[in-house]
Amino acid sequence: MCCDNQGKRRDIRNQCGMTLPEALATILVFSVFALALLKYLQRLEHTQQTWLDHQQALNLCHQALERYRLGWREKSLQLPAGWRLRVLQQPRGPYCMNIAAEVCALSPRCIKLEEWSCTGLYDAHPFDYRG
Repeated sequence: MCCDNQGKRRDIRNQCGMTLPEALATILVFSVFALALLKYLQRLEHTQQTWLDHQQALNLCHQALERYRLGWREKSLQLPAGWRLRVLQQPRGPYCMNIAAEVCALSPRCIKLEEWSCTGLYDAHPFDYRG
């Protein structure tokens, strides 16, 4: 026996709740929704970790360029396991140098910062640009 809205008892044969197919369909919809939500959270976490790795790689590149500018040639930066740091210098003309710091993380992507350093340019030119 079950009760209707007014509290009167009626026979169970008049369906007081959900049928089995309705209950299974509800469980199926809920399960699909829960799986989609879990997949979204996994992608969000992966994106956040990628963003943090990118930010850390940029910071390491910046630190490497700063240390190079100060004359520290050794690689004394603490890198996470599996990461690589390269500092390259290429001459660009008689007075300039292109210095690049590149950090490669575990993913195939690398972050690269470049800096130009020009010295002696004003000393070698016949005109005085220093005003």
